[in-house]
Amino acid sequence: MGSTSYISTDDGISVIDISDPSDPVVILEYNNQYVHSSSDIMVVNNYAYMGAMCGLRIFDMSNPDTIIPIGYYNKRDYRDDIAMQGNYAYAVDEDAGLSIIDISDLEEPVETGFYSFTGEAHEVALYGNYAYLTSRIPTVRVLDISDPSSPVEIGSYDCDMIGTTIQINGNNAYIDCKQADWSTTNLVILDISDPGNPIEIAQLQTANRGRDLAVNDNYVYLASTYPDDGISVIDISDPQNPYESLFVDTPDGWDEVILEDHYLYLGNYSGIMEVYDTNTLPSNEIARYELEEIWDMTYEDGMLYISSGYYGLRLINVYEPWDPEETGWYEFTYEKTYGVSASGSIACVGYGTFFQIFDCSNGTHSSETSLQPIPSSFSLGPASPNPFNPSTTITINLPDAAELNVHVFNITGQRVAELANGSYSAGTHQFTFDASGMASGIYFVRATVPGQLDQTQKVLLVR
Repeated sequence: MGSTSYISTDDGISVIDISDPSDPVVILEYNNQYVHSSSDIMVVNNYAYMGAMCGLRIFDMSNPDTIIPIGYYNKRDYRDDIAMQGNYAYAVDEDAGLSIIDISDLEEPVETGFYSFTGEAHEVALYGNYAYLTSRIPTVRVLDISDPSSPVEIGSYDCDMIGTTIQINGNNAYIDCKQADWSTTNLVILDISDPGNPIEIAQLQTANRGRDLAVNDNYVYLASTYPDDGISVIDISDPQNPYESLFVDTPDGWDEVILEDHYLYLGNYSGIMEVYDTNTLPSNEIARYELEEIWDMTYEDGMLYISSGYYGLRLINVYEPWDPEETGWYEFTYEKTYGVSASGSIACVGYGTFFQIFDCSNGTHSSETSLQPIPSSFSLGPASPNPFNPSTTITINLPDAAELNVHVFNITGQRVAELANGSYSAGTHQFTFDASGMASGIYFVRATVPGQLDQTQKVLLVR
């Protein structure tokens, strides 16, 4: 436009004086955290029309000293997070709010409700008739979703930090919160027994810069994109006094964390997935699996449903967590998948402005054919391999749920490793004894179940 050029940027608009083509000068900029990934811009009669990630934004350019946003038309963008409950899917649109989609008719999903706000939404967690939505401002919003067609905000919590990931366990919500520059991570614990009045009961600044978290009754597992941060294990047995109890050094950074039973599944955008047995931490991973990309993961009935970016929806069988196997792959044409959620064999996937439902039953192993039979007696199975270097797998058979202890001793009787110490369900359980850094020689594996099992096995480490 004359001697002025208008450029859309990742953060907004730049106005450039090009009266001297050999020396262009930026004379005005408009940057806003909610205007990002813009792709095209047109200026007509002092108005700029810019296509952003999920809609059309309009700016008044008549004042040469400032750019004024005056309008916004939104189209849904389902790329941020998806959760499922009953016949509804809840999809987060970062720039607009929460979309509630009726999926009772799998072939014709219908948006039945929408909660709109500005504040950069991130993730949603569902608990009963309530949705907990993390955002930039405030940190958490609480929505009553008992009527899916008309969600209502009934409460909020704000700590002047950005709410990113959230997990709910019982009456407590656990939130990974960031400073505005994302330099500091705090674990915030809220009492949500009164959903309309969430109350902070603890806040812990962590050395781990945090990307995602998983939680059970006693621990929060916090993982970071930064490899040096590894996995921080935070003891929450007393939710009012959390503390970091263990650090697990990992070779990669992580973007997704899932905890199921006592197995921790970690994934990153580079496509690496690793499995850790939380009963043997800080031992190394028990399995590693590589895809092209991993943008989101969810667990359902022994399967991991993975959003793999431009490589579609991937189904990974983890009935045996130490031996993951891909059993299904649904490709998308020219679209990048982001959020994924699953219930039964139904998966909901968000990719850009599209929301799609998949029946994955043909790509899923049924539990009847995949689960091993319940053992008939308590026993300590043979270690494999034996001799070994540097690790071997220990198999324990439990015909009933039991308190199991598995320890390893050296030739002098000194305990050198604890492989199990807690409650385990009936079935066959496997544990990895990693002897990296230990001297060659004979070690003894002892498995005990009070009143049922007390067996010892000799294993040989050969360098």
